[in-house]
Amino acid sequence: VILCWFVSVVYGSLCTDLTGTWRNQLNSNMTIRNVDGNSFTGVYHTAVESNTGAASISSNISGMIQDTENGKLIGFNVLWNKGASLTAWVGQCMVCNDQEKIYTTWVLRSYLPVKKRWMTTRINQDTFFRVDSSAHEESNDIVPILSEDTIVQDASDSLSNQAHPNSVSKTTESISGIHGRWVASSRDSFEVKEIKDHGIFNGIHQSHGENGGFSVGRFDGNQAYAAVGFIAAQPTKLRGYTGHIDDPEVTGQILETSWLEHTFHHDCLAPRKFVRFGIDNFSKVDHV
Repeated sequence: VILCWFVSVVYGSLCTDLTGTWRNQLNSNMTIRNVDGNSFTGVYHTAVESNTGAASISSNISGMIQDTENGKLIGFNVLWNKGASLTAWVGQCMVCNDQEKIYTTWVLRSYLPVKKRWMTTRINQDTFFRVDSSAHEESNDIVPILSEDTIVQDASDSLSNQAHPNSVSKTTESISGIHGRWVASSRDSFEVKEIKDHGIFNGIHQSHGENGGFSVGRFDGNQAYAAVGFIAAQPTKLRGYTGHIDDPEVTGQILETSWLEHTFHHDCLAPRKFVRFGIDNFSKVDHV
């Protein structure tokens, strides 16, 4: 008896327009609404909660879609609880067995005291499937487990509330200090060029030895920290950053980040074959 496994892969006809709602294996929904060139905004609605009521919250997302020869790369950021934790997803849209799928890997970073920062970063995977347009966007099935969006929610809430009980979001005031150029010890750099409404920014990211590419991100925070997440593009790959700045109103700022990089791979059996992880600390520098 010969068993033949056949995986049909169709590129091009599907995975061309990614607008709409996508649902992952935990019933969380990611909705892409407004596409402007390569960047987009939308909403993420989690079906996962670590504390009662967390799954009733929807969060704004910003991200990027990058065309490649055989499909599309996608990356997006979500900031939770004023940036007490934030997540970046990077991956690709492929058509496998005649079904559109977005294969992603995510990195979550939470704001914790210095002595606990060894456990700030979590990494896992999500696979998203397109939701039929006639279906309701929000799932009523709550999954009581930890995942990309609520894994450190309780600790982050407790930390931020105890440290600054009267803290408020400052997305357009003190945190606007993120504007400008940042350089890491790896010699990677990014520059925030334009700060928009609702905590969104555009800029340029450059890895050492490569040409600079467009980046789009989000920021939020309070008096204790600023949270910064962004997606950076190269022709065949996207990199997603999550990071925090301590005391964002002081000089000598350091942005501590965790990142994932996804390179498009033309294989339904191993779509995440080329995923890299790294940690970079960026310092604010003067314009040159």
